[in-house]
Amino acid sequence: MGAKARLLTQRGGRPAVATVLELQFPIGRDLRDLQHGAGTGGFDVRLGGVGELSRGRWSFVASTAFTRVGTPPFPDRRIEWRGDALTVTDEPLILPHRVDLGVGARRVLGRSLAAVGEITTVFDVGHRTRIVDRARPVDVLGGLQFRSKRFRVTAALRDHMHALQSMEVRPSPLAGLVDVTAVSDVDLTRYLYGQGLADAVPMLRLGTHRLLVPAPDGPPLPAGSRVIPATYRIRSEHQVGFLLLWAMTF
Repeated sequence: MGAKARLLTQRGGRPAVATVLELQFPIGRDLRDLQHGAGTGGFDVRLGGVGELSRGRWSFVASTAFTRVGTPPFPDRRIEWRGDALTVTDEPLILPHRVDLGVGARRVLGRSLAAVGEITTVFDVGHRTRIVDRARPVDVLGGLQFRSKRFRVTAALRDHMHALQSMEVRPSPLAGLVDVTAVSDVDLTRYLYGQGLADAVPMLRLGTHRLLVPAPDGPPLPAGSRVIPATYRIRSEHQVGFLLLWAMTF
């Protein structure tokens, strides 16, 4: 949900200015939905401003906004043995807030048709959980916009031009740990019982990614385990996408 209010109209070389307030509610908070792209599961608030200057057939736009990102519903869980006691610690996942910047231009080609272009980027701000391989996005968009009374349709190509270098090899921060995500619950339970870690079984959460610190000279790992190697390779492909936007003004 959002609202935009005009603060200033264009006068000479002074652009028109508006402010924007948006509230983004969680689409879903179920773990499976979040793993399949239903957002962060948190409540976000976005406050921004837009400036527009028109010159003949040209219109130029600049925008900026700050988004306060809410807390996701699922923390990371760490299960440890300290001495003879089992310790379970839930560590909240702290996402960074965002500052968006963008500039764009529109060129009228006909009564209902215009060419549009835009460059946008996002900066992470504030305290956050450490992110591996964070790449600040720089997106370039170009396309056509069709207008008919209150309706607008924009078709464009968007190129993500600040992607990580594909096929680059980097050291793994999790080297030596064992990924047991693909291990069946029965086999993982049997393995933990064999290690004397039966008390940890009720603390496991279904559907989550699981990493295990292997015990030295321990029993064979259960089927489906994967020891994380010392390095990994970046896969960064298909950075150009097609965008189709339908809008209505009122």
